[in-house]
Amino acid sequence: MKLEYREVFAKKLTYPELVTPYNVHELRQLILNGPDVHPGANFVELDDGTIRRLLPNNLSQRTAVSKLLLTREKQHSNTALMSTKRVYRHLRTGDYVLFNRQLTITSTKYTSSYVLPAEKILRLHYAQCKSYNAVFDGDEMNIHLPQNELTRVEAAELMITYQHFLVSKDGTPLTGLIQDHVVAGTALTMGDRFFEKSDYQQLVYNAIGSNSRRKIRLLPPCIWKPKQLWGEKQVFSLICLSLNKNLFASAKIISTILLYIQPAKEVSLNLNSKSKLSMKSWPSEPNATNIDLMADTYVIIRHGHLLSGLIDKAYCGSTLASVVHCYYELYGKRCAAYLVTAFSKLFTLFLQYYRGFTLGIEDFLLFPPGVSHRRRLINECRVQAGEKALRKTFSLPDNSNEEELIDEFAKAFCTKSFDERISKEMDMNYKTSIDEYQNQIIKKMYVKFI
Repeated sequence: MKLEYREVFAKKLTYPELVTPYNVHELRQLILNGPDVHPGANFVELDDGTIRRLLPNNLSQRTAVSKLLLTREKQHSNTALMSTKRVYRHLRTGDYVLFNRQLTITSTKYTSSYVLPAEKILRLHYAQCKSYNAVFDGDEMNIHLPQNELTRVEAAELMITYQHFLVSKDGTPLTGLIQDHVVAGTALTMGDRFFEKSDYQQLVYNAIGSNSRRKIRLLPPCIWKPKQLWGEKQVFSLICLSLNKNLFASAKIISTILLYIQPAKEVSLNLNSKSKLSMKSWPSEPNATNIDLMADTYVIIRHGHLLSGLIDKAYCGSTLASVVHCYYELYGKRCAAYLVTAFSKLFTLFLQYYRGFTLGIEDFLLFPPGVSHRRRLINECRVQAGEKALRKTFSLPDNSNEEELIDEFAKAFCTKSFDERISKEMDMNYKTSIDEYQNQIIKKMYVKFI
């Protein structure tokens, strides 16, 4: 993972770099820059172990110190040992740091990151938020800069983020996309969107082209020539006839990325599973058949090609048997990390240029038929919820009228056997009755009237 840091942090965090003939010119320039200019240096450690502070307003002092980097002290002049001076340089791009969330109990509390310069904040990838148990409520994050080559190697190889892809407790994935990226992945793979050649290549290049390791193999279009169509598909026919160009479906973009990131000589991925977006989320007629085949609730991947289904949280998030998890198990940690990066870049560009969305109060307001339907269910709940609770508590038949229920309750309440247990049972049954009506309201309002 790449972490973006503030410049004020970089000037405070220093690394003691050993002076050698290979880096002496670079370190001299850092000393001349001083502690107030980034990249610069704050201290110089001499051969005898004393540390000299570099003064920010004294250029002559820094110049004199920079000229002594490869010289030896008098007591070491007759020895063949090289200079052991060290320059405490600023944190810079390419360093590995340990990044952790304060006051956490997770085992992945410390992971290393590759740092990049940023503005006045600490920026990290969305996919790593679960590793730190970050919930975006003002969490305190700390940065630790390793102080020798051994700890730098451990950070780069053992504690790097993709080495902690799974939870040590139960083996479930930690790394995955969240929030807007999940929405973009679902919208991109709905099956109702086609792209021209230029848009297709732009999306693919933005996802994997900037860090391409080998030639990108583009896929052929799914529609070569426009057709005349009728019925409810006439809108689609009009689009095809007006473009008169080869079209690429969104699944082609996902397939291109999957095939590219997969190692060259490895077997391609085959996967059958269900999306997180269930059938209840799709409006349909009461007697409709084969809705699951038309609603993309099943994900089918054959030889690395996405044939059907939605890439939602179940496939790009931190869930078991997701596409990212499958790549981790089949091709290793680096491929899984590369896939998450490619998906995030693809979905970000898709949101910026093709499918930006907003969410406000107006989006949650019910249509007039929904308001009347909800009011009818609420009135029905007020009348029948209490009666259902009493019938269930006292084991009365379903055809008991209101007078019988009141008499039965009065008899039970006036007897000595009416205790706290009966009262709790009555409250529980009443809550169950209300929950049934509440579930009906939410289910019907969400699908039909929003």
